[in-house]
Amino acid sequence: MIGMLPLNARKLISEYSKPLTRPDWKTFERTINPNLFIEDVFDTLILKRTPLFFRVRKNMSHSTFYIMYIHIEHIGVDTYIHYFGGCRKTILSNRWLALKQKDFELI
Repeated sequence: MIGMLPLNARKLISEYSKPLTRPDWKTFERTINPNLFIEDVFDTLILKRTPLFFRVRKNMSHSTFYIMYIHIEHIGVDTYIHYFGGCRKTILSNRWLALKQKDFELI
């Protein structure tokens, strides 16, 4: 099924799945902006709710990075650490998670 996707879509999926395969994912600089990727995947008009859409959305919403990203966006890193554990410095060493924390602090 993945082979049917355009090359740019396969690159996005490959890049997004690296947290599962790269031990250094928390400090790895991504080439893809997670904001845009998450918005695109959750935009049902673009993907027309195909079976592939639901598979990508389900897998993404269960990934460690996505869970951290959404929690930090809504409750901040300190509350995330309170419930799930982790090191603040390590979590915020990821540029995208640090930006979400800054956005949270502005609220």
